[in-house]
Amino acid sequence: MNAFTRIMVGITGHHIEPDTRPGDVGGLSKIGLSICFASLLAAIQFGIAGWYLSEGLDTDSRYITAAVTAVQFKRFNSVLHERRSHQAGIHAQEGFSGT
Repeated sequence: MNAFTRIMVGITGHHIEPDTRPGDVGGLSKIGLSICFASLLAAIQFGIAGWYLSEGLDTDSRYITAAVTAVQFKRFNSVLHERRSHQAGIHAQEGFSGT
């Protein structure tokens, strides 16, 4: 299994075991890719918001503000995802089904 697939499955908070079925790995990697795509769209949206929030500034400052807001959103989103993955691991160890 390649590194990209492992990363995409890891984004969902799951780990690939040796006995994991290929269909499960494929489904989880698609979910991970969807999470990445949605996160990218949200970062773009935050960048656009930063552009409009810095409306009174010159163009270079607006570019910087847009980039900073997009990057800060990505960092914030990464922290939230890491926390959710950690909590999912704790629940799995405790035997919770998550529902």
